[in-house]
Amino acid sequence: MVLEFRYRLNLRIGGDEWTNRRVEAWRDGEKLGHLTIAFISRATFDDRFPTVEDYARRIRGIREPTDDDCEALYSYYRNFEYFHVEAAHVAYVLVEEHQRQGIGTQLYLEAARWIWRTERLLLGASDLQQPEVAPLWAKLVEDASVTTVRLADGRWALNGRPSP
Repeated sequence: MVLEFRYRLNLRIGGDEWTNRRVEAWRDGEKLGHLTIAFISRATFDDRFPTVEDYARRIRGIREPTDDDCEALYSYYRNFEYFHVEAAHVAYVLVEEHQRQGIGTQLYLEAARWIWRTERLLLGASDLQQPEVAPLWAKLVEDASVTTVRLADGRWALNGRPSP
């Protein structure tokens, strides 16, 4: 099935400070589904969260961290940075009425290529993945033509970098 892909930039979903992008799959003028990518650009992260204390205030709601908070906050801060800055992730995927036709797979692959072209980032799986997405990731990992990477936190990611 030949799909046309359309790209939407800088969506602000839920008031988050990070960037959301969307890849839409279309065929014959009908939108078949979309995949939303979320990440925080390095510049935004460095501007909004230059210190652990800034992270504690903005994300964790802690006004005055105590010495006892510092070790845990540092760990949370580094995990937050790793998850949102070092790799983009799938925030949402929807294929309407056309499931089991390969549209979701094509959306994942196109999203990985696009986020690599535009940001030089991998496309990681969400940490809040719905159960029906697990078989798709298993299929992608097993496919020798698809470049997958196991991230340090155990999630899978797609490398959309073109082969030489």
